[in-house]
Amino acid sequence: MPDSVSAYVYAHTSGIVSKAAPVRIRFVSPVVAADKAGEAADASLLALSPSAKGVLTWEDSQTLRFDPQTPLSSSTTYVGSVKLSALFDNVPAEAAVFEFDFRTRDQHFEVKIDGLFAANPKELAKQELKGSLFTADVAAAEEIEQLLKADQQGKNLSIDWTHTGDGLQHDFLVRGIARGDKDGEMSLSWNGSPIGLSLKGNEKVEVPSLSNFKVTDARVEQGEDQYILLHFSDPLKESQTLDGLVTLANYAGNLRFLIDGQQLRIYPSEKLSGEQRVFVNAGVRNTADRQMKQASEWSVTLENVKPQVRLVGRGVIMPNSNGLIFPFEAVGLNAVDVEVFKIFNNNILQFLQTNELDQSGYDLYRVGRVVLQRKVSLQSLNPSARTSEWTRYALDLSKMISQDPDAIYQIRIGFRPSYSLSRCNAGNVDAQQEEDALTATDDFPKDEDGELRTIMDYWYGPEGYYEEYQWEQREDPCYSAYYNSERFVSRNVVASNLGIIAKGGNDNSYMVIVADLRTAKPISGADLQFYDFQQQLLPGQNGRQRYSFGVYVAQTFCSGGQTRYRKRLPPHGRRQLAVFEPL
Repeated sequence: MPDSVSAYVYAHTSGIVSKAAPVRIRFVSPVVAADKAGEAADASLLALSPSAKGVLTWEDSQTLRFDPQTPLSSSTTYVGSVKLSALFDNVPAEAAVFEFDFRTRDQHFEVKIDGLFAANPKELAKQELKGSLFTADVAAAEEIEQLLKADQQGKNLSIDWTHTGDGLQHDFLVRGIARGDKDGEMSLSWNGSPIGLSLKGNEKVEVPSLSNFKVTDARVEQGEDQYILLHFSDPLKESQTLDGLVTLANYAGNLRFLIDGQQLRIYPSEKLSGEQRVFVNAGVRNTADRQMKQASEWSVTLENVKPQVRLVGRGVIMPNSNGLIFPFEAVGLNAVDVEVFKIFNNNILQFLQTNELDQSGYDLYRVGRVVLQRKVSLQSLNPSARTSEWTRYALDLSKMISQDPDAIYQIRIGFRPSYSLSRCNAGNVDAQQEEDALTATDDFPKDEDGELRTIMDYWYGPEGYYEEYQWEQREDPCYSAYYNSERFVSRNVVASNLGIIAKGGNDNSYMVIVADLRTAKPISGADLQFYDFQQQLLPGQNGRQRYSFGVYVAQTFCSGGQTRYRKRLPPHGRRQLAVFEPL
């Protein structure tokens, strides 16, 4: 952003965004009065190319927001133009119009079939096919419902849909599948043209006869618990003992079985890897106490858990009695990327205007910046760790946070293909051990425009979009598409020994109690500051005093070693922002 423009524009929408996301431009200083928030803005202030219809409003006194009337086009680069000369006085000619660009996600979809199920366990002649359709970006329900067609012997079958609120997962149920006296099949086909894609495909699904009780599918589910899932044509008898009837070749350990309708989960007593053969004896019984006619054998491949990271516990406050330790867990990795984003102390009120303390937040570059990016060897954090299992690690943040203990820090953890221990990367793992001291550095990776690339920008993966990219590969750790920001974790942390409990009453009053988190004892004589939504300090001090200013009334008192603050909101309910800050 040119210096002449940065004097007016603080932040703007950039990078790769959802086609349904609003477009925002945040200015350095207020442009309109605070009471204009939510009102329409002059439509001529912002132009998009390609053009898009929508509503332009003032989100707050410093933020211009554009909400598309219909989602933007996928896989499209948009250029926005903002008339700064219409918002500020004496704008230099080179800054009269500010241009910025962003790109919408590429749209993809994938169909997953769970299998045939009896709608009623007592009426096996009526079957239903369950499955899900996943999209890379939001898609309208009416468009998604045109993608699939189902038929059996030339007869179209009805499909019921359930769509998640984020518009990314669409569960379907094909009804009216007939199971008769002879083996048959039904067909499920898809065509992506309703959402602008040329992707087509179909799958034939076997429909066994009523007398053909059998295993129809076998697959491995790799989660925190590893198990083999067998799908049967009939519901299974729950009271039967399966020991000896279902076995794994060359495995002498114990197996635990869990029957769930037409599905059987097989849990080995230890982690397995590689190809395994599953034998299902003909003695397995269905709910009608009828045995399978023939035994069956299935081959499945078990792997270690896919490379992942996850957070531990909840909360954002970190007491420093034993150092500032940030715990997390990882599996299938020998290293992680740690990124620290600092929200400056004097910007915390601005951050809280649009974000919660425990939220990742958006438009964070208005209030802070990345102060650290570093590869951290997991072996250096826990030399005895078993990388094939979920293992806990801990980062010591004390050196970093001691430089500015009053700031909010967002800790982000991601990983790259070279850190993975999956079978496809086993021969190419970068085993270099790097120093894991958390110190700031200016040698951050940049994109082709010279802008800092953070790990949360890796929507396509660490290297960005590549020629062979396929969205369907995002579940396979052998491809770069798997290593995207949606798999990474982040958490805000505040270094403090003080905990604050604020309780509000139905009369809009609040009582606040301050305690030491290390001992749980109350803090006597603590001072509190209250701010309104406009970041203005509200009058008040310790002691039994009462202040009246306009329609706002506040009262504080100190009793029994607990600091309490009582406030009453204006009668008209104008929004207030209270920040409880020990001094």
